[in-house]
Amino acid sequence: MRNTPESRIYFLGAGNRTTMAEIFLSELNKSFNQSWEFFSVESPSEILPPIGDFLPIYIGPDFDSIEFDYLLDKAIDECSNVLFIPFMDSACRALSKWAQSRGEFQGFAGTPDSSLLSDKLFLQTTLPLFGFSTPQFTGESEMVIVKPRFGFGSRDLQVMQTSAFEILGDNWDSSWVVQDFIPGPEVSVDVYVTKLNEFVAISRDRIRVSEGEVLETRTRDLDSFELNLVETLVTSMRIRGPINIQLIGDEKLVLEVNPRFSGGATASIAAGWNAPAWLISEYLLKKPVYLDAKFNHVHVVRSRRDHVRRIN
Repeated sequence: MRNTPESRIYFLGAGNRTTMAEIFLSELNKSFNQSWEFFSVESPSEILPPIGDFLPIYIGPDFDSIEFDYLLDKAIDECSNVLFIPFMDSACRALSKWAQSRGEFQGFAGTPDSSLLSDKLFLQTTLPLFGFSTPQFTGESEMVIVKPRFGFGSRDLQVMQTSAFEILGDNWDSSWVVQDFIPGPEVSVDVYVTKLNEFVAISRDRIRVSEGEVLETRTRDLDSFELNLVETLVTSMRIRGPINIQLIGDEKLVLEVNPRFSGGATASIAAGWNAPAWLISEYLLKKPVYLDAKFNHVHVVRSRRDHVRRIN
């Protein structure tokens, strides 16, 4: 009969985050003498995603479904020391809602305000109240961006001529977010917030981006504007674990706040923003963490590897 492991980690919707899986596996091997297990929960698909090369995959229900709540309940019934790490906004929202319904349960790397942080319309209207500008629709730019209120990366994002958009009038989904097209530069700020509300953050200049994924990035220390923004968010919102803030334009308009690891977070980790180690220490080992803000900055170029799946 198989013994129940002492600890388990569940990635939620990690998909192609193979480098992140390797980093976590390395940190787990450093930290644990006892038994642990690692899974990735993925949506139904004809072909398993690349992360299946590294981790056992559990094909689960949609994150927004009641069946997903049952899956989480079953996971903690089977193992008392569990850590859930969401990689998609829908997983963040579902996990946060589920965790709040359980009261004292703390075994998830996410913020209780995930639904607000991942709501682009909420950020567009709320952040200016704290003195931070967000992209708006003025009709003065040649191009306009239309994107879902809830979404990630560039999924379903549309870029069109402002004149063409204005012709639509009211014939578009008013729940979507409309913004002037803002040319770069783009910046990502990766932040880790502890259970004691302490944080450490690192900035990345997004040098080359394709379909929302950063292909070339360079890490650096935060400037005063970025530090003020992070401090404001951490003190005004209920944030825990990793978050990612995206800024755009010379004026550093706040484009998005993602309550999860971003795709380019592996570059920040390589520079010393070791969020995987901090998560394992806080949530699985139940130990306080020492947040070192001294980084050895890196320049990272990401390329896509071929993941071959044989079809019989």
